[in-house]
Amino acid sequence: FRLTYLGRELELNEGETASFEDGFYTSVTLNRTVPEGKWCTIVFPFDIPDVGEWEVMKLISSEVINNVASMTFEGVSEVEAGVPYVVRQYLGSDVTQFSMTNIEVTSTLKPIAEGVVTFQPSYTVGTVPVGAFFLNNNTFYQAANDKNTLKAFRGYFTVDESGLKFNAVDGYYSIELNLDQNYVTVRRVKADGAPATYADEGAIT
Repeated sequence: FRLTYLGRELELNEGETASFEDGFYTSVTLNRTVPEGKWCTIVFPFDIPDVGEWEVMKLISSEVINNVASMTFEGVSEVEAGVPYVVRQYLGSDVTQFSMTNIEVTSTLKPIAEGVVTFQPSYTVGTVPVGAFFLNNNTFYQAANDKNTLKAFRGYFTVDESGLKFNAVDGYYSIELNLDQNYVTVRRVKADGAPATYADEGAIT
């Protein structure tokens, strides 16, 4: 049994920290920009049963081999509310809005912890935690300070560095992201907390 309020609508914006009641809504609008052709992190407060032509990747594993922290992602066809994903779309232009009708909405966040890496979802506006990794403008970064803006409905990665040993010679360890069995970026990170330096393999957003 569900008591439905006719016309119960909800509008959420990436520039504002989300504040809403969990439950059933007749209409939900999420204003969140996803540029065309660039990898982005995203988290939705509702399920999406079919992602259509979008590329949607979920973190499925993380392991350390020869002092390299490697994250592996796998393509999925549906989205679960509160779970962070890496997405990309080629629909002809930037997507700025998502609209759903007659849908359950939840404020519960579901981080994905795999090995030394945790993919953290966020519905709030703030800054990326110092030392965490994030995607911006199709590039993978490590936050060296607390001045990296984080809009709502995004995610970032934290790494348990206790599972990694820094190279005594150059003070680096490596971290890799692997989307659907294809390595698309390799980053070497300084032990002193400096921003990540970028290899030649390409980058993600």
